[in-house]
Amino acid sequence: MNSFFVKPMFGSAKAFRVLLIAVCNLSFIALLALLVWQVASYQSRQSIQLLTERGAAMIEQSLRNAYTVLDQISLAPTESCQDIYADLQKISAATPYFRAIYIADSQTQRIFCSSAHALGKIDSPIHTLISDGATQASGIAWHENSLISDREALVIYRKLDNGRVLIGVLDSQYYKDILQLVMGLRVKTITLRVGHLQLVNQGDDFILMPLTAAKNNSTSILIDKLPVKVTAQHNSFQLRKYIETNLPLAFLLAILFLAWSSRWIWLRFGENNHFRQQVIESIQQQQFIAFYQPVIGQQNSIAGVEILARWQHPQHGLLNPDLFIQQAEAQGLLTQIMLSLIQCVEADLSKKPIPAQSRVGINITAQQLNDQAMLNAIFALNAKLKYLDYQLVVELTEEGLVSDPDLANKIIQEMGQAGIMVAIDDFGIGHSSLASLSRFPFHYLKIDKSFIDHIVSREKDQIIVANMVDMARQLNLNVVAEGVENKDQADYLAILGIDYLQGFYFSKPLPMDALSVFQFNTENSAKFPYFH
Repeated sequence: MNSFFVKPMFGSAKAFRVLLIAVCNLSFIALLALLVWQVASYQSRQSIQLLTERGAAMIEQSLRNAYTVLDQISLAPTESCQDIYADLQKISAATPYFRAIYIADSQTQRIFCSSAHALGKIDSPIHTLISDGATQASGIAWHENSLISDREALVIYRKLDNGRVLIGVLDSQYYKDILQLVMGLRVKTITLRVGHLQLVNQGDDFILMPLTAAKNNSTSILIDKLPVKVTAQHNSFQLRKYIETNLPLAFLLAILFLAWSSRWIWLRFGENNHFRQQVIESIQQQQFIAFYQPVIGQQNSIAGVEILARWQHPQHGLLNPDLFIQQAEAQGLLTQIMLSLIQCVEADLSKKPIPAQSRVGINITAQQLNDQAMLNAIFALNAKLKYLDYQLVVELTEEGLVSDPDLANKIIQEMGQAGIMVAIDDFGIGHSSLASLSRFPFHYLKIDKSFIDHIVSREKDQIIVANMVDMARQLNLNVVAEGVENKDQADYLAILGIDYLQGFYFSKPLPMDALSVFQFNTENSAKFPYFH
């Protein structure tokens, strides 16, 4: 199967991460598009709101001025049209958007005087301009035609205490101009609603028509204390303009987010980060447990054990250290695992599953020589093992020693003073094996498995191992051969005079329960010559 679709042990498969990135980024783009739309819509509404408010303010000012003009007319109860005709003409002419001023009698419901007719003479029913017959103190309404022409007009009136009614006919073109000014390119439809009629744009002109419901994308401004409302419907051109204005910033945000989120998802669900989270959770749940591999001495009996970490993973089962130790060390998690493991070891060995005075070996790395928490745990473990009559042996690799030899030498000496024995592990595969033996006060030398694999058949390995043993004897070091897998290897190594043997031939690493009932198989006895 293509490795792209294979799920790594401690992370999500690449295909899953790519899919997650795609879903996340597409969702963001959709949300960003929605945000751009919302922002553009808001900007468009705010723009239309401002324009509509300005137009409504101009209309409101003109209407209040018109009422003020009517209020300035002084009209006595017995005053005739002939007496005030000249004044009506002057006032009407002085106000640009006034087409005419009329005077009516609310009692007779007749209009009897006009600034637009010769000598002011007129006799017309009041409802030709005021549909309610001036029953209110004042009013305003659209009228489909005036007494002057057939063109629509905005009619206002004020009823006086003496029964006379002052009527102002306002030029609709003035209000059309205001509405046209508001429209520009931003407004699709604009209306001036008064009473039951509305002046609305249609093509290049405005027409008077019955009221209709305002559209959802409309902005309405109600003029204070007057039954007048200005309503503007947004133009899609204006919305597109604001969308285009916001696109560069949205595009930049999209690029930044896509880059950041893709990297974050790749790392977050990748092996390293997922591994780190699993390790921390597993430590809390005590999923790191100790296995013990017996070390066989020259009496063909257990002389000690080497502690080996196992991860009781909830999904992958029991994991060997080869699958997680290096990654844990690279991410600075190894000490936390080892501290958890030491707690497990202390609990296990308190049951005394192995003979007294047995060696208990534990591996630590170069990094952990600089970790005070790890060193404190080692010294504390040593004190507890002494109490149980066991001997702690700390196993160090050459690689860890050469990185900071002065510090390593100091720590090894402190361990020796505390009664901790130190072994050089994987001896022979480093770059300065002999220099390490000369410089550091070791107690054990552990020959690497690579020299044991062909010890029976390869003469060079026989010579190398024989010289290692001879050198160890002269340096007063105990020798342990690792990786013994068959009887021929065990017999050959025993004949060479190696002190301890360790490997699958004798026993694989065992959990505590199996170690406590472990019985050495005498058929696997090695031919140690000095004790037969």
